[in-house]
Amino acid sequence: MLFSIAHLCLVLGVLVRGCSGDEEGQTDLGQFISFPDLSACSSGALLQAVMADLMRRMSGMENTVRPQEALIAELEARVGILEEQLALERTIRTRLEGRVNTTQADLTHVQNTTARQGELAGKLKSDLCQATPKLGRIFHQMHPAGHYKYDLGEAKHACAEKNATLASYHQLYEAWQDGLDVCACAWLSDGTARYPSRTARSGCGNKVDIINCGDHTPNDAWCFREMTSCG
Repeated sequence: MLFSIAHLCLVLGVLVRGCSGDEEGQTDLGQFISFPDLSACSSGALLQAVMADLMRRMSGMENTVRPQEALIAELEARVGILEEQLALERTIRTRLEGRVNTTQADLTHVQNTTARQGELAGKLKSDLCQATPKLGRIFHQMHPAGHYKYDLGEAKHACAEKNATLASYHQLYEAWQDGLDVCACAWLSDGTARYPSRTARSGCGNKVDIINCGDHTPNDAWCFREMTSCG
C-alpha cells in the first residue's frame, strides 16, 4: 500500500490549510466537508468521519433531488395536458373558421342572387309599366242605387273615386278575350256604352261580341285601374 493512513491524514491536513479561502477566488473546502481533529488520523477515525459526512450529504442531496424530479414530472404531465387542450382548441377553431367561411360564401351567394333578382324585378316592372296598352284591371262599376244611374260625367267621377279612369274600348276588348262576360251597358272613355258577351243569349245581343248599346243612357261604368306599382 503506497499511502498509509498517516499519509492520508497529512494530505487532508494540507488540503484544509490550502483551501481555507485566504486567497481571492479560493473556495473553503470546509464548507463542503466537516473535518474532524487531525489528531485522530492515527486511528483511521478521520477517514471514517469524512466518508460518513460524504454519505450523509449525498443522502441529503438525493432527498432534495427526488422531490424535484417528482415536481418536474408533474409539470411535464401538466404541460402535456395543456398541449392536448391547445391542440383540441386549434381543431375546434379550424372547424369554426371553416363554418364561418362557408356561411360567408353562402351569404355572398344569397346577396348576389338577391341583387340579381332585384335587377330582374326592376326591369320587369319597367317593362310592364311602359307596356302599351297599360296594364291593370278593368272592373264594372254600378251606382249604389242600382243599374243605369250614371251619365258620362258621373261615370268618370265614379271611377275616379275608385282610383281609376273610364276604360278604353281596347281594354274592354282584351278583358273580353280573357273571358269577361257582363250583360250590362256601361260607359267607356270614348263616350260609347258597351258590354262584353261571351255567350249568345236572348236579351244580351244574342251573339258573342262587344255589344254596342247605341244611344242607351244612363248606364253603368267600365273602370280601369292601372298597376299600383307603376305609380
